[in-house]
Amino acid sequence: PAFTEAFLTAMSSKQIPVQEIPIATRDKLLKSTDPHVAQRSATILAASRPPSRAAVVKQFQPALTLAGDPAAGAALFAKTCSACHQINAVGHAVGPNLLVLTDRSAAALLTAILDPNAAVAGEYLAWSLDTTDGRNLTGLLAEESAAGYTILQGNGLRESIPRSSVKKIANTGLSVMPEGLEQGLAPHDLANLISFLQSNENPGTLVSLLTHPDTTDAQRAQALARRPDLALPALDQIASSLSVTEPTAPVHLSAIKLACRTVLARNDESDAKHLRDLAAPRPEANGKLADWQEQLLAVLNQPRP
Repeated sequence: PAFTEAFLTAMSSKQIPVQEIPIATRDKLLKSTDPHVAQRSATILAASRPPSRAAVVKQFQPALTLAGDPAAGAALFAKTCSACHQINAVGHAVGPNLLVLTDRSAAALLTAILDPNAAVAGEYLAWSLDTTDGRNLTGLLAEESAAGYTILQGNGLRESIPRSSVKKIANTGLSVMPEGLEQGLAPHDLANLISFLQSNENPGTLVSLLTHPDTTDAQRAQALARRPDLALPALDQIASSLSVTEPTAPVHLSAIKLACRTVLARNDESDAKHLRDLAAPRPEANGKLADWQEQLLAVLNQPRP
């Protein structure tokens, strides 16, 4: 189309800096079903093609030792990440919720940002759909039915295509998040972004992580060690959601045990009293303790270092 040709010409002449073109747009140009557009895009973008992911992660390791600025990170998130992620009502919930990742350490976040294909959940693999009228849609397969397919793309755009209009559809085997986010950025920018992502942790996000069935005890302990100040309010939220008469799921018992240990490690007697109050029998249970309350008492009665 004429617009695409004009856009590529502006890129070639540097009227539009490559660094200012969204990663998703670059990726779409490179995957165009029009051979001329794909080839011309590849030529123009060659200088900015993402290098080896391992090399990029190594290049940005200094970000892990820098003090990040959450405010600057928020601005970078809005500019670079919000097409597919949402935090505090900013952005679009296309990709995973970054606040409830099982590993939110700085090193893990850096790898997730720079090497999105290192570990991808199946539901976040990108699908490529070619239509009979020559268009290509790349995004998440949000819905499949006898009538057709719905593709969820960046900026929350959902488009349904009837089966009769589908020429080809295939799972790319790659993350819906394109590689190359680091282009035009420096280590301090990544430090800012990671600082922003970690600063948005709250009791609710911690609860989601602690009680997720795929979270390991090691990951729970790591999350609690990172934010011990959130352990007690998170434990309160978990306890308020549990029955005092029905059996508790093992994942919740594990979360309660580890959160309780984290609270006690702070050596605050008022916190310990709060835990004992949580473990007190409830009238609706006829004086009996729930299994999660017994778990609390078991930790409370252990000798403290």
